[in-house]
Amino acid sequence: QGHLEVLTQRPEMFAAAAALGLAVNFCNMLLVQVTSSLFCKILNTVRGICLIYVGVVFYGEEMTFTEFSGYLVALLGFVAYNYVQMFPNEGERLESAEHTALINIEEPADSEPGSKL
Repeated sequence: QGHLEVLTQRPEMFAAAAALGLAVNFCNMLLVQVTSSLFCKILNTVRGICLIYVGVVFYGEEMTFTEFSGYLVALLGFVAYNYVQMFPNEGERLESAEHTALINIEEPADSEPGSKL
C-alpha cells in the first residue's frame, strides 16, 4: 500500500491527531502567557527526564552512572528553580550567603593583595 492510501483509509484518525496537535500548541501558548518561556523550557526538560526514568524502571532500558548523574542534576536544578520562584526571599538570602562566602575566601599567602593569578 502507498502512504497516501493509509491516509484515505483512516482520515478521522489523521484529523484527530491534527486537532490534538493544535490543542497542545494552544495550551503551550497559554502556559507561556501565564508563566514564562523559561518555565516551559524547564518543564519540557523535566518531562523528558521523567520519560527516560519510566523507560528505565518499566521497560528495562539501561542508563550509565554518568547519564543518571546528569539527569539528577537537571532535576535538582528544576527543584531549586521552583523553590526560588515560590520563596523569593529565601533565594535572595541564599544568593547573599553565596556572595559573602566568595568574598571571605582568603587570598593565597604568596600573592599580593589584588593581584590576579
